Amino acid sequence: MKILKLFSLLCIFSMLSCAEDSLSSDSVVDSQAGHHQRTALDQWIEDSITTPYGIAVEYRWNKYAAPIQGYTTPPDTANIRAVLRTMKDLWIDLYTSSNTGGEKFLIDKKPLKIYLFGGPHIDLNGVELLNNPSATQVEMYIFNVNDFSANNYDSVYKLMRSVHHQFAKRLLEVFPYDRNAFAEISKMWYTNGSTEFIQKRLKYMESEMELYTITNYALIHGMFTYYSFLSAEDDLAEIISVHLLHTPKEITQAMDHARKPHNASPGDPYYEEEVKKGELRYQQLVAKREIMLEHFKKKVDISMNVLQKLSIKKLKRYQ
Repeated sequence: MKILKLFSLLCIFSMLSCAEDSLSSDSVVDSQAGHHQRTALDQWIEDSITTPYGIAVEYRWNKYAAPIQGYTTPPDTANIRAVLRTMKDLWIDLYTSSNTGGEKFLIDKKPLKIYLFGGPHIDLNGVELLNNPSATQVEMYIFNVNDFSANNYDSVYKLMRSVHHQFAKRLLEVFPYDRNAFAEISKMWYTNGSTEFIQKRLKYMESEMELYTITNYALIHGMFTYYSFLSAEDDLAEIISVHLLHTPKEITQAMDHARKPHNASPGDPYYEEEVKKGELRYQQLVAKREIMLEHFKKKVDISMNVLQKLSIKKLKRYQ
């Protein structure tokens, strides 16, 4: 028995040694607990992101930084620069434009660290999340690095939905809003962070992108997206995020769609009741949107209309 155990241990050590030998010099696995050889990518990150904006970027695998619940994977270093360039163009440059917040806008509002992961963040319900719910507001978690392509609009859209959602939450912390007034509008629909209802809806989605875009199911509940249901903070962050990725016309069309009766036609017994429900959810969207617009105008000191137009102009280059 002792000989068998000794043989087993020798096999394990042999396999570990082979695994270490097979790791490339570009591996993102940090086998020395924070000690790693500096690369050209590290230098680029420091010159382009960290030094000018004070934002640290962590792309090497760190199990202590990974989401507590759910599953994700290490990133492929080949895609990291493209992801960060896109984020800089569509987020950092957007908010620091002379027409919006100005070059010093991020000084006390930026995340202190960005964590990059290769795959999606799938929670215990099998639902992909835009962020890491256990993170602080000075941390930003970016997923799907390995599948990212700046030449694929859906890929860019998903990335920026996550970035704008997370940064919106940061702004809501820096510039507090009347949460009670906002939460009261749609309080009956919030799930306290649970994605169980989204799990049940997955089989009805016609495409993967339906989870991230403005969707009919959300609109007929006075929301814009599935993620809006998670909490009042998520709802407001989603309103900000979709405004920065959709034209004013698309937002108006979505709100008009929410207003329409969906379960009855003129002449049906319940038509008038459905009209009233449509008007109610339309007014809910209007009220929440007005709170967002006023918050940006009076607290953030940026016109959302200007920010939206500049964002869409930048985004069109990726279409």
